[in-house]
Amino acid sequence: MIHWLKSGWGHRVWSVDEALFALGRVGGFELGRRYVWRGVRDANWHSRTSLTRHIAGLKHAPPSEDELRRLEGALVSRARSWGIGAHRGGLDSDQAVLASLQHHGAPTRLLDVTTNPLRALWFACKTTAAGEPQQSGAVLAFDVTAAQVLRTADHGAPSAWGSLANPQAWHYSQALETSATKRQAFLVEPTFPDDRMRAQEATFLASAVPDSPTVTGVDDIYIGVGQAPPGDKKLTRALSLGDRDRGRPLKLPFLAILIPPRIKQKTRQTLESGYLINESRLFPDLAGFATALQEGRVKLAPESDANVREGERESGP
Repeated sequence: MIHWLKSGWGHRVWSVDEALFALGRVGGFELGRRYVWRGVRDANWHSRTSLTRHIAGLKHAPPSEDELRRLEGALVSRARSWGIGAHRGGLDSDQAVLASLQHHGAPTRLLDVTTNPLRALWFACKTTAAGEPQQSGAVLAFDVTAAQVLRTADHGAPSAWGSLANPQAWHYSQALETSATKRQAFLVEPTFPDDRMRAQEATFLASAVPDSPTVTGVDDIYIGVGQAPPGDKKLTRALSLGDRDRGRPLKLPFLAILIPPRIKQKTRQTLESGYLINESRLFPDLAGFATALQEGRVKLAPESDANVREGERESGP
């Protein structure tokens, strides 16, 4: 269980207005700073990439960087042998293959994030299944102002002769080496996003495996902290409704905004009615429709209504 408030990196909101205000305040702390956002429906969850969770489930321990690289290489190789990443123009980069795999549910080291905090808030307000205890959600904010940006279609020429044997892997490998050296994360941005990526304003956060978590609860992503946690009191002053304190803006390399269960439904209703953020817009593809249909969120017309419409078609205008 993660205690974001005790760690000094968490701030709890108590109303829809406070939630929306806090998200806007983070993005407006300092001109030129850039954040990406991730919404999780259970604030108790550790923030882990799907590949880390996969390996930890197999061996009951966090993976090392070497283990992650070996499994990641095998994953890309198997995906390419399946035909993924091949097209008339040649072969996609490793980061493009990994982004596609992550997008479709395969375990990778890429962490799904969005550039739009309201979309992250929608995901954070998802409720648990009926009969299960409702938990606080969380919107996680990552400062990526200094992060390297790796495009999925990066056609820059590799600078090392050794890379010619596998040019599709060079840029991604270099980004991981830079991440380990500088102890910072990097972004993998889709050059040609599909409909779902565009709708979710999606991008991916990635990192070499940290020697130890730089923020408790974020297990496998470097966060450039370089400071003590701001603490609940300072965050409350900075993020609550009202005028901001004078002086230099608060430095926030990371933040977890906690959404209590009692405001989840109202927050989602506000986002869906006032901002047109809903499931059909965020998952505007066949897979999204099929999932919603299978899980009962798309209601089919009663048989009698369907028969009436069929009769109308047969009788003509």
